[in-house]
Amino acid sequence: MNDSRAVRLSISSGVCLVGAAFLVSAFAGAGAGDGNLAAGDTPDALPRILLIAWVGLALADIARQLLSARSERVAADPADAGLRNSHVGIVMAVSLALAIAIVFLGYLVPIVIALPLLLYLTGTRAPVAFAASFLLLGPGLWLLFHHLLGIRLPILMSGGLF
Repeated sequence: MNDSRAVRLSISSGVCLVGAAFLVSAFAGAGAGDGNLAAGDTPDALPRILLIAWVGLALADIARQLLSARSERVAADPADAGLRNSHVGIVMAVSLALAIAIVFLGYLVPIVIALPLLLYLTGTRAPVAFAASFLLLGPGLWLLFHHLLGIRLPILMSGGLF
């Protein structure tokens, strides 16, 4: 295992452990619904779902690194550029920041800031696809969770800050 691979694997493992710790603490609080997100009926359901996705991304990144034969190549190899340019770690960090920000700022402000960044990092570059994804995922998630699934979300905007 070369040094750069060890560093990437350490970072991904650390991010996974931190996310798992946040996830455990999120479900340990009052109103956690005994592990059932819908039964908890709290505004914290969406941040918990985001933390689950974040830990899942971290585990997927760890698996990718462990199973990838390309990661054994020397970092100077041009064919290894895909690993250096991987945005998985940044997507995990933005997801964590989004989960934390939703609790303090409400739903609207963090989604408006983080969703375009997440779309860009995951490869959505065409203007029409970007706009459609932004409009469907932003208000679409609100409609899905709040109205169709009946899972209360954090308020749209935190009254204490604005």
